[in-house]
Amino acid sequence: MRTTKTTTGLVLRATKTGEADRALLLLTPDGLVSAMAKGALRMRSRLFSGTGLFCYSEFVLFEGKTMHVVDAASVKQVFWGLHEDVERMALAMYYAELAATLSPTGEEAAAQLRLLLNSLYFLSEGKRPPRQLKAVYELRAMTLAGFMPDLVACADCAKYEGGAFCFDAMSGCLYCAACAAGRGLACNLDAPALAAMRYIVFSEDAKLFSFSVSPQAARQLGAVTQHWTLVCLNRPLRSLEFLCTVWEPGEADRKKTAEAAGSTREDGCAAAENGAAGAVPPEPQTGLREAETAKAPEASEAPEEPRGTPTEPEPPENPEKTKAPRAPAEQ
Repeated sequence: MRTTKTTTGLVLRATKTGEADRALLLLTPDGLVSAMAKGALRMRSRLFSGTGLFCYSEFVLFEGKTMHVVDAASVKQVFWGLHEDVERMALAMYYAELAATLSPTGEEAAAQLRLLLNSLYFLSEGKRPPRQLKAVYELRAMTLAGFMPDLVACADCAKYEGGAFCFDAMSGCLYCAACAAGRGLACNLDAPALAAMRYIVFSEDAKLFSFSVSPQAARQLGAVTQHWTLVCLNRPLRSLEFLCTVWEPGEADRKKTAEAAGSTREDGCAAAENGAAGAVPPEPQTGLREAETAKAPEASEAPEEPRGTPTEPEPPENPEKTKAPRAPAEQ
């Protein structure tokens, strides 16, 4: 007799396998669970609605040979607003990848699930700006995972507030403007952005989203929390790269152009070093001149026809009259 267990969970990933099956990654109060929903893609399947992406459902699971198998799924919450906008869906996918990367267990898993459900709710309903929600989820999720930054006061002089501050993601410490300048660091937080960071880290769950910041402070906050997240994870996230292209479409192209320019400068420096070592450098002026001579002339640059009489004689009008007489035959 097979043993089953009932648990609630959020579908972080739903991948089509076979003809009509779904491979699921669930975030449950006990941690991550991989499960197979057989026949879930059939329209008349009782697993169709409960196993969709970002569905919060109650699952009945039994253990299979390699993973759990979904025996039943009843929907508890569907975040319909996520499917209506590319920006919201991209941010939700980033939430899911970050939660899967952290891979929480035990009490941390329950706290991470509660945080993710609240974040998806505010994102789906459009009750908070997406950039603010992203910063809140990043910083709070990393705090729950054990990566709590030191935001109480300046790490050097214990200054609590007043002016701009610098949060150093490499050390996880906060520095005032004077101490940051002494360390060669630039300030990246103004007073509202620093207050928002402290609120996210130290506030209660019920009041976590009950604040607002200006767009400028939200950008500073988002840049700092994103850097802190990537430093703690020590790995890139593909969903974050896609989200950045949605928010700033030309940013990826600018980065590629900068990387290409950097590689070109490195190649140029290497060529110069080779030339200094004894290699014969090419003559750029010669190539430039050849390119100029090979350029097709425009209509105004067409060569003029030669003037005057031709140097060769004109052909005779009647060629028969000009033939040389034949020599008389010998008698």
